[in-house]
Parts: sequence; structure tokens; C-alpha cells
Amino acid sequence: MLWLSLLVTVGIALAWHRAGLRTTTASIALWLLLYGVFGESLALFALLLLLFVAVLVPLSLPTLRQEWLTRPLLDHVLRRRLPPRRAALAAFDPQAASQAQQQALHALLGERAAVLSPPAADDGAAVPDSAAAAVIAAHGSDEQRQHWLPALARREARIALAFDARWGNGEHSADRAQLTRGIWKGHDTLGLRLSFDKFGVDAGDAGNDHPGEISDYLVRVDVHDTALLPSVAPRRGSTLVLVPATLSGLRGHGSGSIQAHDVFVPLSRLVGGADGIGDGERQIATAIAADQYARLQRAHRVTAQALRRDALLDRIDAFFDRPAATTRAQRREQQVAAALDVYGIGALTALLRSLHAQQRLHPALNPVVASAAAALGVAVPRGDAAIEPLLWTLYPTQHAMLAAAATTPYGAALPAFDAALFGDGLREMLAHSAHAGLLALLDGRMLGGDGDRNTQRLARYRAALALAADAWLTTRDPLLADGADHSALIDAFAQTLTLVAALQAHRDGGALRDEQALIDTFCERCCRRIDAALDRFVASQAQRRRRVMLRALLLPTGALLAGAGARQRERALAARLQAPGAIRDRLLQVLPADATGTRLEIALDAATSAQRRVIAAVRAGQLTPAPPVDLIAAATAQSVIDPSDAERLRSAYNLADDLLQARFNAA
Repeated sequence: MLWLSLLVTVGIALAWHRAGLRTTTASIALWLLLYGVFGESLALFALLLLLFVAVLVPLSLPTLRQEWLTRPLLDHVLRRRLPPRRAALAAFDPQAASQAQQQALHALLGERAAVLSPPAADDGAAVPDSAAAAVIAAHGSDEQRQHWLPALARREARIALAFDARWGNGEHSADRAQLTRGIWKGHDTLGLRLSFDKFGVDAGDAGNDHPGEISDYLVRVDVHDTALLPSVAPRRGSTLVLVPATLSGLRGHGSGSIQAHDVFVPLSRLVGGADGIGDGERQIATAIAADQYARLQRAHRVTAQALRRDALLDRIDAFFDRPAATTRAQRREQQVAAALDVYGIGALTALLRSLHAQQRLHPALNPVVASAAAALGVAVPRGDAAIEPLLWTLYPTQHAMLAAAATTPYGAALPAFDAALFGDGLREMLAHSAHAGLLALLDGRMLGGDGDRNTQRLARYRAALALAADAWLTTRDPLLADGADHSALIDAFAQTLTLVAALQAHRDGGALRDEQALIDTFCERCCRRIDAALDRFVASQAQRRRRVMLRALLLPTGALLAGAGARQRERALAARLQAPGAIRDRLLQVLPADATGTRLEIALDAATSAQRRVIAAVRAGQLTPAPPVDLIAAATAQSVIDPSDAERLRSAYNLADDLLQARFNAA
């Protein structure tokens, strides 16, 4: 038993630290040597030595490994995993959200907040027109930054995106960009004469509830002749141009088709000026990352509000002693309405049909948008295509393995797949398994680990999601799956993003002592929902052995349940909100919450005692069942409750009715 425990410990340590094949072979060989010298069974040593030679030695020989192990795995991947996604793998750019672009984006947010005066700074940092602002901040000239960033922040300008041609890529014959001289505002100057036919996408809807009119389009064009620029290095290729929406010769507005014929813009309208020629792909990648970031922040708020509304509806059902099914249909409508409130039907449809279809944006980063698209029946890729690009971005090693398998011809795919699998792929998957299993067993607690309890649990669920993504990407058969695993996985990601947003907002706002209990309760609710999603993901696996393995690694102690203790803590927190204080004043800053929900929770708790007496009187036959308003009046007349209790009940009922009616009307 001691030797077995030592072997298991060594194996976990090797997997945890992503040890390579040589290190693993040497470590196990050392364990075998020690067992041969100090062990008790010579027969067992001989058996283990034979197993070691039969398994690890061929793995260390590339030729044998490719024929005996890699080729069967590659054939399985080619047969089961790749047929539906060869084109997507070829079009996907794993560098579209690089660390440098994320840093540039965060710098942009700080700069945009700085150019605004309070109290509008927070509203401006919500990033209306974030894609265009990010491009100008990261790649624009000093003059462009000084002009456009304050204008965008004050909403005096609004820029739509026009990257992709309607009939093909940017090289289509309908698109022209000729470097020439022309007249701009009465002056002869050097610039571009443009003709194009593009998709226009109003990406500013991600963070702006009152968008206003589009002032400019950020258009992708290809410049090949730079002979008129002797002082500039001879760069050629794509670039982004700011084309005014009011320019004569430009047709089309908003989201949809944008055409221009023989229009002239000066070089000062090129992002970065003449130096920006040939830098278009990096500029587009920055725009995509910024737009995704803005929509992700918006999704945090909407998702957290949906969580609170669900909890409130459960409380309303219990408060008025009616079955939960009475509001189930309304609840579904509320979720769709929330998504439509954020994006609008027109913007949502145009976004999904144009950018997502061309692998530009991936709506899986916003589960609320994905569910709303399904409810609207928008024609977008379904199932795998809704989440797979997100997983490729988060876990590039798995993407590299699948991309290597998609290499043609087959003779080139075999060594490429072998290098990806035994280079980083296998090490990453074993590390994810070790991290997920050990952190789940300890519920995030590690010896010497830093951070508070909620941060530790967040680390545990991030590790669990990495393992679940491995299982989904590498073992799922898309031709046989029914979509349950896809739905469960995206739910788990949504709840994890909500947990991240809550903890980040709490840290940014300052950790006040009286807010900690609220944060703890909210995080516990998020963790219960993540556990429930992971439990559904495990149950959706087709093979029993896979279900057993994933359950042992993801949920070794079982899923968290919403017991009486959790509900008691939530009721106690709601009671505390009735008293004025810092926690009440800062609630909407700490959590992306709903002010209506907070008032309703306070009213429900204030009227709980009276409500229980009324329900008891109905069940005893003292009162006749009736609509809430009539029932409150009858209870007051028969002295079941006093007038002050009746007023509390009416207040709670009116707030609940307003909430349900507003959500129902919006849907």
C-alpha cells in the first residue's frame, strides 16, 4: 500500500506540473528501481517492469509511437471529430485575442474613463462603440486619438464596422482603393479613392442604450500601390479607413449593406495615417477583442440580473402560496426579453448573420445572446458552433491538436498530430485532470494557497471547466450528441463568468466588512448552479466509463444543494437590507443587481409574518381563497391581520405584480 500511494503521489505531481515524457519515464523508472531494491514481491516487480517496457519505452520512440498509438487516434479523430468542422478550424485565428490586445483594451478603457468628467465616467466606461475606440486607441495617430476618443466617449460620434465584403472576402473585384490626389474640404490632398460593397454592423449597441445616428464607418480596404508615398516604407495590404456616413456617393445606413462608388477620403482618415497601411489585420483583431469584451461585461450584468429574478420569482410563488408552474412561461419570456433589451432584434440578427457566420465574432462568449438567438429562430450555426470557437480561444493546445489532425495530406497530418499530442496536448489534459480532481476533492483549498474562500472556489471551478472542455473537445461525437452536453457546458461557463464579475466588482469597490456576507451568499448560489451544470454535463455523456471518470474528477463529493441553511442565510441578508447602511447603499455597485428586486425582497420579508397568518386562515377554512387584494381586505375585516400588516402585504403584492407585469409586457 505504501508503494502504491507513493506511485499515485508521483503520478499526480507529474501531471500537476505538466511533466514531459522523458521526465515521466525517468521518474517511474526510479520508482521501479527503488521497488526492486526495497520491495517485497519479486514477481510483482517483474510484472511492473514488463509493463513499463511495453508501454513507456515505445512511447519514447517516435516511429513506434506513431504507428501503434498516434495513427489509430488520428483515424478516430478524422472519422468522428473533424468532418463537421474542417472549414471552421481552417478559418479560426487563435491570435485574435492575444495578451497584447487585451492589455491595449484595458488601457483604452482607462483612457476613455479619464476623458469624461464624473458622474458620466462610469457610463462611458461601459464602452459604447468600443470596437472603433479600441482600434483608434491602439493603432491611431496622436491626432486621431485626441479627436475621436473624447467624441466617442461623449457620444458625439458613433462608428459602425464594415470589414467584410458582401460577395466574398476583401479581395473581391467590387472593392477598390486607389492612392491618388483629390479634393477634401476645398483643399487638394493625398488620399484614397474608394469603391466597395460591405456588410455594415453597428457594434456600438453592445454598451449604449441610446445610440443615436451613425457618424462614420470603419471600412477595411486593400492598398496595393503606394508609389505616391516615397517617404513611407513600401507597405501594402489591408488597412482600416474612417469613412463619413454623410459622404456623397455612400449608400446604406446602420446594419446591412454599405456601398460606395468613387468616393475620396484623405490619408488622415486612415487609422494610423499612412503608417497604418498593411496593418489592417491587427487592427481588425483589436476591434474584435474589444467588441467581445464589451459584450462580455454586458453579459455579466444581464446574467446576474437573471439569477436574481429567478430567485425572486421563487419567493413570490412561495409568498402567495401558488405553484411555481404559474410563472414558468413568464420566466422564459423574461430571459428572452432581457437579451432583446440589451441588443435589439435588428442588431442581434445582423451581428449573428454577418460577423459570426464569417468567424469574426463568437456569441458563445455571451450565453444570453445565444439563448435569445435560438428563441428568435435566427439562422446561426447551432450546437457545437456556438461554443467551440470560445473553447479554442481559451484552450489553444486542444485547438492545435485538432488543427494538426486537419492537416492535408494524411502523410503530413500524422507527424503534426503526433507532435501536438505528445508535445503539449497530453500534458495539458493530464494537468487539467489533476487540477480538477484535487481541487474538487479539497473544494479549492490547497496548502499554502492564498486568497479568500470564494477565490479558492473560483480556482476549483476554473480547473473543472478546463477538464470539461477537454472532454467535450476531444471525445465528443458531434454526429451522435443530442446537445445536452453543449447546453450544460455553456451554463457552467455563464455561471463562472457571473462569479468572476461579482468578485471583481467587490474587490474594485473595496471589501467592506458588512458586504462580505452578501458576497458569500451570492457566490454560494453561483457555485450551486455551476455544480448543477457540471452534474448535467456528466450525465449527458454517452459512455458509462466516461461518466464515472468525469464524476470522480469533477464532483467527487457530490453537487452542492440549496439546503435550509442556505435559504436561511439569504432571508437573513434580505432582512438586513431593511436597515439603512453601507451595504444597502452599495448593493448595486457590488453586484450587478436590480434595484426593483432589492425593494421587493425588503417588502417580502417585512410582510412574511402577516402572509403566513393569512395562508393559515385560508387553509383552516376561516377565509375563502380569493385574489390577493380581496384576500388582504377580507383578512383585515376578520381581524386575521391588523391594518399595518395589511399595508405591508399590499406593498409586497404591488411590487411583485409590477415586476411580473413589466417583464411580461417586455416579452
